[in-house]
Amino acid sequence: MNRYFNVIISLLFLCTINARAQQNPWKYSFGSNPNLIVPVYYNGLIYVASETGQLSAIDSKNGKLAWSYKADAAIAQPPCFDGQTAFFCTKTGNVIAIDLNSHKAKWIVNAGDKLICTPLIFKDLVIVYSKNFLIAYDKGVGLDMWKAELKISGTPLLKQAGENFYFSDNMKIYAFNAQTGKQIWEFKLPVYGQSDLLINENNGFVINQENLYCIDLITGKEKWKKTINSDITSNYNNTPSILNNLLIVTYSQEVIAYTADKGVEQWRIKLKSEKEMFAPIIANSRIYIIERAQNIFVLSPEKGKKESTFTIPDPVDSVPIFQNQVVYYTTTDGLLVGFKLLTE
Repeated sequence: MNRYFNVIISLLFLCTINARAQQNPWKYSFGSNPNLIVPVYYNGLIYVASETGQLSAIDSKNGKLAWSYKADAAIAQPPCFDGQTAFFCTKTGNVIAIDLNSHKAKWIVNAGDKLICTPLIFKDLVIVYSKNFLIAYDKGVGLDMWKAELKISGTPLLKQAGENFYFSDNMKIYAFNAQTGKQIWEFKLPVYGQSDLLINENNGFVINQENLYCIDLITGKEKWKKTINSDITSNYNNTPSILNNLLIVTYSQEVIAYTADKGVEQWRIKLKSEKEMFAPIIANSRIYIIERAQNIFVLSPEKGKKESTFTIPDPVDSVPIFQNQVVYYTTTDGLLVGFKLLTE
């Protein structure tokens, strides 16, 4: 009798765990095929831009629309934020500053060509890349402050650290002085296609095909390089993530950990999935790996031991974001989904 009772209690417990893990996902629909851009979290709202030119602010708690703004043309990349202002670019070349209180444009300037980057904020400047030029505007009123010529290939990515910012396309990484626009150094990669640049103190980490690089951000020189040596060549160059001195990389179905200072491999595991993985998300001293399907794997940093797996309600299309135990992502059929991870 006691044995059967214990079995029943165990089954009820497992069902409770699963039910709580799947609890209360919300969904907001943008309609069919809106070509949604990567969502961004800021001050309790999820901002989603689309190639229809719509910037929408969704309440992160309940998935309801808080407000929206219609731009003149497609928005190619997510916005960035500074205080009560959002900045973003359109494919017609406009840089737009939106007041987050009035939800109206504070200023709009045209950079002269289509813009396909997220702006970068540095002190009183907002920096963008237009065709063949980096341009800095005064973030308060949109006046031109400096302009630097630079011809690139691919999609530009801008990251800032200290007084410098770092600009990468698909084969090179550049360092510029953010105040003046003067180029400091250039680092060449051997193969077309790279991840975004992860900045940690004075180091930059980037994946180019199957190689992981550590770059000295002061000198622009290579500190070390590691060949990932996965069984499968990945179609995605995911940005590495860092937890203390542990550099975490996803490559195909593998998760690999290196020491950030010297690039010594600590562990690697292969997940039971046929799908590619997004870049690792570090939260609550855990590693969250989200596949391009419907599973989230939770790993401990010690030897990459898998602690739990979640099945989320809809296949992931965009790079997901993680905030306060909630995963937010968009789907191919125009949904923004908020899914809370509950394991207790």
